[in-house]
Amino acid sequence: MLGQDDTCIRHSPVIVCGQDGSGKSTLLSQVFMYSPEWLGNDVVRIIRHVGRSPCTSFTPELLRNLCLHISLLFGFEITPRHYSFELGKLSIWFQDLLKLVEAKDNDLVIVLDNLHSLRCAPNNQASILGWLPWNLPPNVHIILEEEKILGLLKTRISTSENFVYISSLNGQSALSMMQSNLKDNKHVLTSDQWQIVKQRISDKSVSPLYVKLLSSLAKRWPSYKSLNDKD
Repeated sequence: MLGQDDTCIRHSPVIVCGQDGSGKSTLLSQVFMYSPEWLGNDVVRIIRHVGRSPCTSFTPELLRNLCLHISLLFGFEITPRHYSFELGKLSIWFQDLLKLVEAKDNDLVIVLDNLHSLRCAPNNQASILGWLPWNLPPNVHIILEEEKILGLLKTRISTSENFVYISSLNGQSALSMMQSNLKDNKHVLTSDQWQIVKQRISDKSVSPLYVKLLSSLAKRWPSYKSLNDKD
């Protein structure tokens, strides 16, 4: 898996799972940021936020865009026959490119956020995954965020270690995150204000996004403000 000594070991993509607001996209951003530290400064990185633009909203456009990007970054030949939007031909091209990358000394990291945002026919979700390789070369790493088609992914990847689950924060973890956020913003709550915060999150399982939003609200509280549960 990414960051481990997996020389000559083929592997499957890594799937990041979790509830909305749990921090999946943040984790993917961290993977993208720190992959040179894990894999070397010559690592080639590609990230796509699926559904954010026309070229990432449909499978053929996304796959063609990835193929062109890989070809340009590695200096692979692009011929007129590659200017196709036929999914089958694009899938073959993508697989061929990964074989070429396998012969290189550096690694390729592809990060795909919100894969479920790919548009397809309601009864044909398999088309979202049909092009995705499940047996990757040792120096190719695909990390994607997905929750809505998790069941379909589990039929393709049987190894549990390829699934990274981000759980909700318990009360103590949420309070620690809140303290850290406020410290970063050089803001200190009064005892009464902090007591209100504790009442809101200490006995609950909450998402990191909830804590982030609560921190943004709390850092605007002046020290002279008296709070109650309705504030």
